[in-house]
Amino acid sequence: MLGLREVFCDNENIKVWGRTTSERKPLTLFWTGSGIEMNVSGSEMWVTIDTDHEAYEPWISILIDGTVMQRMMLPKGRHEICVFRSLTPTNYRNVKIIKDMQAMSDDTKSLLQIVSIKTDGAFMPVEDKKYHLEFIGDSITSGEGGNGAKNEMDWVSAVFSSINNYGYMTAKALDAEYRVVSQSGWGFYHSWDGHRENSIPQYYEQICGLLKGQRNIELGAHDKYDFDSYKADAVIINLGTNDISGCGGSVNDENKAVLIKAAVDFMTMIRKNNPDSHIVWVYGMLGNGLEDTLKEAVAEYKEKSGDENAVYLALPDTQPDQLGSREHPGLISHQNTAKVISEYLRKVLNIA
Repeated sequence: MLGLREVFCDNENIKVWGRTTSERKPLTLFWTGSGIEMNVSGSEMWVTIDTDHEAYEPWISILIDGTVMQRMMLPKGRHEICVFRSLTPTNYRNVKIIKDMQAMSDDTKSLLQIVSIKTDGAFMPVEDKKYHLEFIGDSITSGEGGNGAKNEMDWVSAVFSSINNYGYMTAKALDAEYRVVSQSGWGFYHSWDGHRENSIPQYYEQICGLLKGQRNIELGAHDKYDFDSYKADAVIINLGTNDISGCGGSVNDENKAVLIKAAVDFMTMIRKNNPDSHIVWVYGMLGNGLEDTLKEAVAEYKEKSGDENAVYLALPDTQPDQLGSREHPGLISHQNTAKVISEYLRKVLNIA
């Protein structure tokens, strides 16, 4: 690697994606879809990455000019990974290095950091996107099922995808930047098995507060998130699938009232931190048993707050032939969902 120069993620021409701290040397990637983007020339590029895990290995995807060129599991420790080599040195190309799996809340050693970039090329600025989106969700938004055969049922990090994912697809369709806050099995009130501590709203105002372990705390995962650093034009909430499971698969008058209150409280929290965002509660990719409850929650929130900048949007259900691994939505289902959301946002945000 003679002749390569080293740069760090504090370089003004390296754009950082996803919620993280202000620290760039190294850059810690917490959430799915987080990473870096560069417009760079040169014949060769390497990335130095630090990783750790106890149970769930980190995965990344490397995209060049919008196409996935590499997808890989990362071993523990510090390693140099070749991003590209033997390319025409004078050509500029867009390079993204993206975390392909969710924040693993049950793995206290979970770590993925970009230490530096080495290349013989030059950097050009990455143009800021006009529109900014935030997606809040569960395993669907984390991209669980986006990789792996349809009959694959093991819960491993390999089945996650940030690319075969409606969030990524929606942002791409609208030429928007996006951030993700999601966790498999979690809901807006409780998890699929009814545990109240596993709900997204409890951690929404932190950078990545659901991560456990002293190292994650020291890295700033539990720090308060600076909402002013990222002004979302739309906040898309895709929660409810696990909440109805936690209720035993059906809703009665008692738990319906509890769920409505929890949803209204969460939208109130989102509005407090995102005063100008359009709030869209989407639901329906894996059944719609909670649809009436969520519609009532959105209506109640709007009536109580006087906030008309919030809606419920039904999503197309995943058909049996559209399932990916782990009986989760597959590629076609995510494409269908991205089409519905992007078409809606195009109209409401007046995107040409």
